[in-house]
Amino acid sequence: MSGRRHTAASLAEEARAFDVQMRERLAAGHVPDLRRCGRCEWFDNNPWRDEAFVDLTYGERFRFVAARLAPASRVLEAGCGPGFLSLELSRAGHDVTGVDVSPVAIDAARETAASSPPVPGAGALRYEVADFLDLADGGYDAVVFSSSLHHFANQDRVAAHVERLLATNGAVCVMEPCRERLDRAGAAVWLLAESLLSAAGAFWRDVPPCREREELDAALDAYLRRGRWLGERGERVQSPHDMEAGMEDMLSALGARFAQEAFEWEYAFFGNVIGGMRLGDRRREAALARHMALVDACLVELGALPAVGFRWFGRKGGGA
Repeated sequence: MSGRRHTAASLAEEARAFDVQMRERLAAGHVPDLRRCGRCEWFDNNPWRDEAFVDLTYGERFRFVAARLAPASRVLEAGCGPGFLSLELSRAGHDVTGVDVSPVAIDAARETAASSPPVPGAGALRYEVADFLDLADGGYDAVVFSSSLHHFANQDRVAAHVERLLATNGAVCVMEPCRERLDRAGAAVWLLAESLLSAAGAFWRDVPPCREREELDAALDAYLRRGRWLGERGERVQSPHDMEAGMEDMLSALGARFAQEAFEWEYAFFGNVIGGMRLGDRRREAALARHMALVDACLVELGALPAVGFRWFGRKGGGA
């Protein structure tokens, strides 16, 4: 994928985009904490709407990385956003530094951590406004990316910098979207799930049934754009550097320098749907979300649908 140059001006533009998004969320009562997020009705269709959905998505990411870190590791999270993963890793006993280009996100991370009840055995935690590529101090046992690595166009440069920042035998953990893998089959199942919920009056918006194939094709085109976070004209709607790199770009650069130890697919569609459920009962919503996650994983495992996210863990000292 071709992308924009990584410049001070482009990073400032990227930071502004995330500053705006974070201010809106915080003003609506969003708490970026895996343990204290609770319920935030402001979200139309986002896993952060309910703690049960957060656990099925971001909670899975935490468990993936936490299961593979040595005790009391020194961890750097690159592109930590409002810091919820860094916070949870510190609670697990790791010494964590989270960096992000968004000052508003870092302020939110610091405030959330400061208001968090003490956890026995927690490690140190610090947040910094910084460009990951400008970091000079190394010696980390692990560098973690969670929905941040795909914002870098030059993946070889990033992988080389990670290698420099890591201690001997250090690890890198990558948990990223690969929305370019969404195909018409995935879009069709996504549309079906939303239209069935809508027909039952249990979705946040009306999704009318298609009456002709032409209508269906147009709807699938729209879902493909939404799934890739593109506007009507193909513009990036999240931030200027969104999806600078696809999965192949990321894995190629990582594989050249690090030895893969673990790989898992994330979901194909359920994460795009669960936040929009309106069943009127949180327990029923949580149960249906869990059911959807299991069906989704089964379809991905069978090769029926492509996953649009992945989790990867590797170690320094290997690679092709």
